[in-house]
Amino acid sequence: MPADLSAIETIEDLIIKSVAYHESYHQISKTDWQEAAWVSTVLGNNKLKNDTLEEVGAYLVGLYYGDKTRAIQITQLFFFSVNILLENRPEYYASSLILMALIESYTKEQFTPRLAKNPLELFMAYKTLNKLEDEELGRLAEKAYIKLFERPFPEILN
Repeated sequence: MPADLSAIETIEDLIIKSVAYHESYHQISKTDWQEAAWVSTVLGNNKLKNDTLEEVGAYLVGLYYGDKTRAIQITQLFFFSVNILLENRPEYYASSLILMALIESYTKEQFTPRLAKNPLELFMAYKTLNKLEDEELGRLAEKAYIKLFERPFPEILN
């Protein structure tokens, strides 16, 4: 098999694994989970609130477990966060929350969850995060999850 095809298949396998973790997160029952205090301030009564939180958790889990695909995932989140066609979709809000949580986890010891103020802020966060080592992005995903959900990071079996 040519080297090019082998590399593509390896990347495909890694992405499929990351997506499987993302989707596994959706299977966790969260009915007894308490909503974090920041949620009503940041998301208010947004009808997409629950779906947005669900996607935040799923993307952070996929990012944490997504060995060697984290730069791809960060890029996907950036595109979601600036795509106005997604403005009425949970991914739009989730990606903004995630990028802000990741960059602030990287630059600050403590942070307050929030949506980005504008596309430039999202781009600057993406630019910095995209330069980080893969393992560092995984650690930041775990830290952001714990802060955002005020609970331990979920262990998802392979």
